[in-house]
Formats: sequence, C-alpha cells, structure tokens
Amino acid sequence: MIRRNRMPNAKDLAEAGPSSFMLVGPGGSGKTSQLWTLPQPGFLYIFDPKALDSLGGLNVDYETFSPDIISLDAIPLKSSKADKAMASRVMKVREPTAWIEWEEHFDDAVSQGFFNQYKWIGVDSTTTMLDAIMEYVQFLNGRQGKHPEQADYTAQINTFRNVMRALSGLAETLVVLCHEEIYKDEHSGRVTYQPLLTGRLRTRLPLLFSNIFRLEVDQEKDGTAFWNIHTTGDRQHQYIRTSVKGLAPILDGTIDDWDHPEKFGLGKIIANETSRITSKKGKEK
Repeated sequence: MIRRNRMPNAKDLAEAGPSSFMLVGPGGSGKTSQLWTLPQPGFLYIFDPKALDSLGGLNVDYETFSPDIISLDAIPLKSSKADKAMASRVMKVREPTAWIEWEEHFDDAVSQGFFNQYKWIGVDSTTTMLDAIMEYVQFLNGRQGKHPEQADYTAQINTFRNVMRALSGLAETLVVLCHEEIYKDEHSGRVTYQPLLTGRLRTRLPLLFSNIFRLEVDQEKDGTAFWNIHTTGDRQHQYIRTSVKGLAPILDGTIDDWDHPEKFGLGKIIANETSRITSKKGKEK
C-alpha cells in the first residue's frame, strides 16, 4: 500500500550545480592543468609526485602521499620454487606508510571540519592512489612483495570506493584525475579505452561521478598544441558522460590566458552551469 499523500516528483527538486568530475586521459592530456581553472581556494590530495610539475604557482593547498618503494626485486610468476626463493626477501621489506598517513590526515580533517574552507577537493591520481592502497592491503594480508591475489584486489576495491563516496559527500566540488588504458576484446578484437582502474571499479566507480570527461592533446598544422575536453561518449569511449545540460560533445580545454585560467576549460564549464542555475532560481522566486 502507498501511504504517501503525494508521491515525490523530480520537478520539485532544487537543481544542483555540477559537483563531481572524473577527468580521464593519457599522460600529457592536460588533466592536472585543468585544476588551474577551478575556483579558489581548493585542496588537493597528491599521490603522483609529477603533479607538482604542473602546479607550481597555483594557489592550492595540498598534501602528498606517494606510494612507497616496497622492493626493487623482480617478482616472478607464482611457483613453489619462486615462493621459496622469495620467502626471505619478502620478510625484509618495510611497512608501507603512504596509506596510513593518508588515513590519519583524512580522519583529522573530517573531525576538525578542515574541508569546509575549500570550494573543491581533488585527487591526483586514482592510479597512484590505488597503488598506495594495494601496498598497505598486501602488508596487512602478509603478501607484501608478492603478486596480488583476489582477496587483495577485493579489499583494495572496497577501500577505494568507500573513500570516493566519503569525498563526494564532503566536497562542494570533487575532481578526480585518472589515467586511461587501451582494452582489446579477445573475441571480437574490438578496441576500447577505459579508465585505468582495478577490475570492477571500471564499471562501479564511474557511477559515483555525475561527470566523466576525457581529455586529449592534439596539434594544429603548424605544430601548435591544443587540448580538448570530450563530454559525450562514443563506441571507443563509452565511459564518458555529463549531467550538465547543453554541453557540446567536444569543448576547448586550452588555457589561453594563464593570468585568468578560470575563463577556460573545466572552470568555465562549472562557472557557466552555476550561473545558469542561479539565474533560473532567481526567475522562479
């Protein structure tokens, strides 16, 4: 039996601005540079040390948590001989600290309302963040320095998914950067591009983001580089989607004026959509 006097209707919901973005693309596609276009102040969790090369001079607070160098020994495929040969080496590796330090920072930040002062929270990148999680998971499971097993992947996936959910709830705007990988179907030979994520995260994690854009770099005939933001998926990039109404399938992501980067790329998208919603609310009053 339906007990409500009136069923809720989506038209009564207040239209929210764009709140979560995953920027996907290969190296050099301008993912980190798009952080320049965002409103300030912002806070960035950095798991990829190379990100700082693109951020020098930007007014953004950050903390770095680089995955630890666990072992430089080559890891052979699983075999009884390999396991015996590696047993003594595995015992010598040290406890990873990157993920422990991140958890401590995050817990303190949440309890102190640290994120309330920022207009956006970012993560650069999911690839290296997943590495940090896996290192700690394998340490806890006693498999540090070995090939990950299914139990390790399951723990990694669950941890990462929970972190993304928590960040989505805390941030006015969440921006997560992710690398891209090529996938070739063994049966059909079809080639597609996917976010570089572990297993089921490829399909589950994107569900947490209202906007998943693909970035790429290209060249004019004279060799001048320019950057594009893809907002609509195609046969090879089916993960792309957006909740922002009226966006063109491909937008210019080039930052032409570094003194006013907010006028370009992702920052422009957010500003225009926020302005549209504010104007609409004003007319409805």
